[in-house]
Parts: sequence; structure tokens; C-alpha cells
Amino acid sequence: MGMQRNRNGWMVGLLLIVGGANAAFAVDDLALVVAPGSTTVAPGNVVTVRLDVANLSAAINGVQIRISYDTARMTLIDVAPTVSPAAWVEISQTDVASAVDWAAVITGGSTSANHTVANLTFLAITEGVTSVSFRADANPLFTKLTRESDNGTLLPAKTDSGTITLVCSDGLFCNGV
Repeated sequence: MGMQRNRNGWMVGLLLIVGGANAAFAVDDLALVVAPGSTTVAPGNVVTVRLDVANLSAAINGVQIRISYDTARMTLIDVAPTVSPAAWVEISQTDVASAVDWAAVITGGSTSANHTVANLTFLAITEGVTSVSFRADANPLFTKLTRESDNGTLLPAKTDSGTITLVCSDGLFCNGV
């Protein structure tokens, strides 16, 4: 907070809040974040969405997500777990009619560090605006983190991935829908 004197001589407080794509939103946060360079792409190009975990209240050894995306705009190519700082290992993945369920564990360990858990890769199909979002939860297939100490469930603050804009690549006119 900085102080500034206004024209009447009163001291006025100035508070600056700085945020960014990597800013954590809540305790036990699990967020879908559109990777830089993927927010605006042409059909035929790749869109990368990161699954990030932040501000953990306890060490975790597992993650399960349920996401949805617009199959008219994108196709899921791959979900790749990361290897650092924790070695995530995929244990299940299904992708049916834009409804993706994905789960991974850390074999023989746990983590409490902010990091990317996995990268989701999509192929852009046609022009338009879309997003990748967490789906509504329904027990037992809900988006969750698994606490290492007792395999208990931590329910994260769910956030949207943000906007992905798919634009025509020739710059003159759109040849798609």
C-alpha cells in the first residue's frame, strides 16, 4: 500500500493488487489454465491446457478430474502427467462425448508444492470461442485431491480454464462455419 496526498492535503491510501495466470485462487486449488500461446489459435493447431495445483493444506498423493469441452471446436489428443516435482502416473482416463474423467497418483510419495499435475492437449477443429471446464460433481466420480496421510478427500476450488478463441488462419476470410 502506498500513500499519496490529494489536492486538499489529505493522505489517501493506494492499494495495488497484482494477479496473473499463475496466481493461486484458493486453498487446495486445482485449476485448468490455458497455456501461453494457446489462448488464440487457428483450426488445425494444438491447444494446451495445464492442470495446476496450488496452496495445498496437506500433502497429496492423488488427483481425479472431471472436465468437459466442446467437441464441435476441439478434439482431445492426450493427457500427459508431469514428472516434476512429483512423478504423477496416470491410472485411468475415459473420454466419451466430451466428458473426460482422468485420475493419477504419485507412486511411493506425495507433494505439497504448487505445480502442474498434467498437460491436456487438444486439436482445434473450427472457428469460435470455447473453453475447457470442470464438470459438475457426482459422487464417487468427482474432481478431487487425495490427502496422503489418510487417503481422505480434499475438494478444490474449481475454476474455468478461461477463453480459447479459434480463428481462421489465412487472415482474409473464414473458410469454416
